[in-house]
Amino acid sequence: MSSNPPENPILNRYNAFVATTPYITRASCHLIVGLYLFSWFIDLTWALSNVPFYTIMHLEVYRLLFSPFCSMSFLSVIFVIMSFVSVGAQLERSMGSTGFLTLMGTLSLTTNVAFVFICYVLYFLGSTDAIFSSCGSFWIVFMSTMVVECMNSGMETRRLMFLPVQIPIKFYPLALYAMFMLFVGFQMDNLLALGVGYAYVFGQLKRIEPSNARLVDWERGFLSFLVNKPGFITSSGALGNTAWLPLNNPAGHPSSTGGPGFGGALSSLFGGQQQQAQQPPPAGSGSGATGDVFGRSRDGGAGPASSTSKGPASNFVGTGFTLGGSSPSGGVYRGIPTQDPDVQRNARLQALQGRGLVSGPAIPSSASIDDGVMTLQSMGYDSTKARNALEQSGGNVEVAIELLHST
Repeated sequence: MSSNPPENPILNRYNAFVATTPYITRASCHLIVGLYLFSWFIDLTWALSNVPFYTIMHLEVYRLLFSPFCSMSFLSVIFVIMSFVSVGAQLERSMGSTGFLTLMGTLSLTTNVAFVFICYVLYFLGSTDAIFSSCGSFWIVFMSTMVVECMNSGMETRRLMFLPVQIPIKFYPLALYAMFMLFVGFQMDNLLALGVGYAYVFGQLKRIEPSNARLVDWERGFLSFLVNKPGFITSSGALGNTAWLPLNNPAGHPSSTGGPGFGGALSSLFGGQQQQAQQPPPAGSGSGATGDVFGRSRDGGAGPASSTSKGPASNFVGTGFTLGGSSPSGGVYRGIPTQDPDVQRNARLQALQGRGLVSGPAIPSSASIDDGVMTLQSMGYDSTKARNALEQSGGNVEVAIELLHST
């Protein structure tokens, strides 16, 4: 009697990674590994890295865009992939694949422009070697996106890698950078990437952010070939701030103790274990489900950046704890998630509306609601929950079933 061949645990792990990781995050990891393998034959560092002398004096401005593609060491590749899988997946679920790709490009380009500017300032101040400094590799993307993810995670603290030290979440990126400096020394490009990430969180890059309507146009235009790729999340199907809720986190958020993808149990070793759970917001606080970390509403407008709680300005609205103050502009940090009990259901309904399964907030008749309740009761659903779902879905039984399954 023949026996089945033994399963390959590495292949199973990779298949789980593919199945649970959004498209852009997954493609970025593939690109990092591919560039590292390519560097065994041809090192692209000097061709792509942002060296101000070549970028400006030789008009090689393409370096501002392609510097993240510079090759990295083996240890850097391992660390970045283990950490970026969790960070990228959460942000991509929140804003959609096109929005996340745009975010990475915006943060990377801004970091490179700031690097060139500072190097030339140092050059004119007498440091002639400054314009020959180099800015490159995927580290600048990871550092800046990590800031955005940390400030939107809703956590109070995060463990610093394998050390038993709890770091306030808004200082975690700085603490991680300081730890890296102990091993590799001062890295101005990575420090600038952190600064750009914080600038984005505080709304300083709002002028160069595309609107949700523009992202939708891109998905219908030159990015249409990506829309049907496995794991691609359209702008209308993004979860907004609710991406950080456990029900929307199949791959394992860095605050979890492990997940099926590569970024699960491994990321917990590098600071991914949540130490203090997020608390629900005060009664009456608004829901942030309709926005993403761009601070936009799902309908394409410039929606509110967070919930409409009337609590003190020094609180992160919706998180239930104080992390040290409001933004310099007097508002709150952008894209902080809330834990309203209905937020998951509302987000699911909005995603269904974005896909055309629900035409809008039509008010159903009481007769259609009663008929729908009877139908759902015959399928084994609780009458009260069925009625609530039908009222939110406009009387659509199929959508009501989707909502019931999402709660």
